[in-house]
Amino acid sequence: MQGRLKLSLCVFFITLFLAGCSNFSLTLSFSEIQGLKKGAVVFFDGNQVGNVTHISYTDEGVYLVSVAVDKDFRSAFTEYSRFDIAASPLKENEKAVIMTLVRKGGRKLEKNTTVKALPASPLQGLTPFIDRFKSGMDDLMEDMKSLPENEKYQEFEKKLDEL
Repeated sequence: MQGRLKLSLCVFFITLFLAGCSNFSLTLSFSEIQGLKKGAVVFFDGNQVGNVTHISYTDEGVYLVSVAVDKDFRSAFTEYSRFDIAASPLKENEKAVIMTLVRKGGRKLEKNTTVKALPASPLQGLTPFIDRFKSGMDDLMEDMKSLPENEKYQEFEKKLDEL
């Protein structure tokens, strides 16, 4: 009887421990997987955050890729997450799942959610340049607002009036 109690308590605590350490899992839906295999790495922001646990093909012609993400990175996966398959930074001739955020914030993805992986936007790589351009335009507009108060501008305006 005492042995059964010890065994039951041991099983209970192991189950509790494993539940607390469980990974965050998602299913990604891709139209093609480009040679991606089970065990491939999931990357976010240059960090290895998980692995591909299962790949299946549906009657609709879609690949379902199950991934397990380390619980420490769960909060990074939001409605603004985008998933792509690319060359693995770790192993030559292997593929990896790369997660990027198109925008900060957003609702966190729930465990076991299926996310349709959309093809990357051709403008996605231009985002930093667009942000810098917008910032430069904002600075220019601020400078132009103060232009009429500038002494040189006022002198220029007087000379134009004289002409």
